[in-house]
Amino acid sequence: MHQTPFETSFFDIGACIGSLEYFEKDFVEKVILEAHRIIKADGKFVLDVPDLGSPEFSITKKIEAYLGREDKYDLSPEEFEHLIVDYFKIEKKEKVGPMIQYFLTCRNK
Repeated sequence: MHQTPFETSFFDIGACIGSLEYFEKDFVEKVILEAHRIIKADGKFVLDVPDLGSPEFSITKKIEAYLGREDKYDLSPEEFEHLIVDYFKIEKKEKVGPMIQYFLTCRNK
């Protein structure tokens, strides 16, 4: 996810669903950089991240911990958006339960 064997500007589209909640900021940043590298300029990228302040996420976090899959994600929506702004344009975002889905367009390199 943070290191792939693909060439630069290889994909027109990409997705990262249901996985970033298990990683902290440093790793999430590496994933964003790698996604930007392998997705073509103006390519589409969809991902979801936890909405840390939501009551749904606090319940989900407890369930995940009970199942032995601890959520380590530590970014507020504002911090996440600040992290991606140089790499992706947010076309749309929507809250889906404990997550926020982002529909992004890759910025020129």
